[in-house]
Amino acid sequence: MPRDQGSCQLLPNEILELFVDQVGNLRSPVERRITLQACSLVSIAFRNRAHHHLFSNVEFTQPSYSVPSKLFYRLRKFREVVTSGLGFQMTSLLHHVQSFTLVMDGSVFDAYTTMNNEDLTTIIRMLCKHSTAIHTTTLLGSSMRIFWPYLTRDFREAFKELCRVPSMRTLHLENLCSVPATFLLGTKIKNIRLHLVTIFSPIPGLPAFNCLWDSVGQLQAVDIDHTFPFFIEEIIGSDTMRTRTVSLEKSAEKVNLSSIKLLRYTFHLPDDLQRFTQIALAIHSLEAVSVVFDDTDSSGFRRAIGDQIPLHELPALRTVAIGHKSSINTGIRGPLLKMLDVLKSLSVPRTLECIELSFEIHSHPPWFKLTEFFPETKTWALFDKLLTHETFDSVKRVRLNLRYTTLQAQPWTFDEQFFVQRCHGYLSEVFPLLMGSASKELMADVSVLPLGEELDMLVFTT
Repeated sequence: MPRDQGSCQLLPNEILELFVDQVGNLRSPVERRITLQACSLVSIAFRNRAHHHLFSNVEFTQPSYSVPSKLFYRLRKFREVVTSGLGFQMTSLLHHVQSFTLVMDGSVFDAYTTMNNEDLTTIIRMLCKHSTAIHTTTLLGSSMRIFWPYLTRDFREAFKELCRVPSMRTLHLENLCSVPATFLLGTKIKNIRLHLVTIFSPIPGLPAFNCLWDSVGQLQAVDIDHTFPFFIEEIIGSDTMRTRTVSLEKSAEKVNLSSIKLLRYTFHLPDDLQRFTQIALAIHSLEAVSVVFDDTDSSGFRRAIGDQIPLHELPALRTVAIGHKSSINTGIRGPLLKMLDVLKSLSVPRTLECIELSFEIHSHPPWFKLTEFFPETKTWALFDKLLTHETFDSVKRVRLNLRYTTLQAQPWTFDEQFFVQRCHGYLSEVFPLLMGSASKELMADVSVLPLGEELDMLVFTT
């Protein structure tokens, strides 16, 4: 006897969605995409959940040394697919979009051509209209900075509209020049990540810093570097350019910084430590501070570190995080020593509860020895001794973020779960004092990336 249409679905939607969610967690991007595409053809419930995974993060990337025509093809096809679906009585693909990313690793000429592409502008305008759940926008320029005024008016207006979508909370910009300081006005963005972005004030006589947000203050998390205009360079006179550093207190007049709870600063220059300290001490509401080293010159950094870093002046500070983007390897311990220098220089407040350390480690098979997981083991042991010193008595949790890049001679034989278990097993040998402490908890988050994949540490969570 044939079943009616209502009895065909024997399982509730929650169980079906859980099944698709497991598919969405597959490690291989190709396998994950193909399987999700197949799931979308099974039923309405499968389709909606599969589309949630397939389209929640929309990313367009032009890899290095590639022609932009492939990216243009993807932009055109995505626009056509989305446009054709808007006429059907079904959930639009744009409904699932939560983040939009544009990465341009090619030449600066290709970057300008991409950002001035009409299909890209159309896609951004459709996101503004139909993506009610989008909360994150990322725009990464080429290795040479993109001059914002050189972009078409249509693109700049569309991007401004995207920033003003009511659900937008996080904005990430990199390698851009002459971005108007008013880009945050009228938005509900709470998290900004600005790296190598120069900002100018479109209002004569008003510092760019004061234009960034309304006097009531809206930002909660700030991820910046030396290009952020806490310190302003002014042009005095018509013919002569003179540089004058304006104090942070003056640049912050009539700007409420008390909403900022997290400050993350990336070090590119030896004097960045002093700059970071001045900025951090001006924001008394900070609950977490994070510093990330790029490829800062070690000798210049050690000369600049000087006296203690007076974080004890921050009354609400709970977490300090330190990371380094250079890989640790056998014979390469500079990143470890640099992070040790910072820890030794910290003037720790009594409110501090957690220290988070993020490392990138280059590892080789066969992964049977301690040194294959923790190269330069004696240097690692210095962290164990330092973090159990009475200076850090208030600290209750130490979190290690260990990101491994591996050289896999036979990738098909690599067992990531086995690798992670072995790494956890060696923690008691490398950090015996922390593991044996009754007042501190050591936690380790271990992940593995195939050699050649890029790693972006300490990203915002929304």
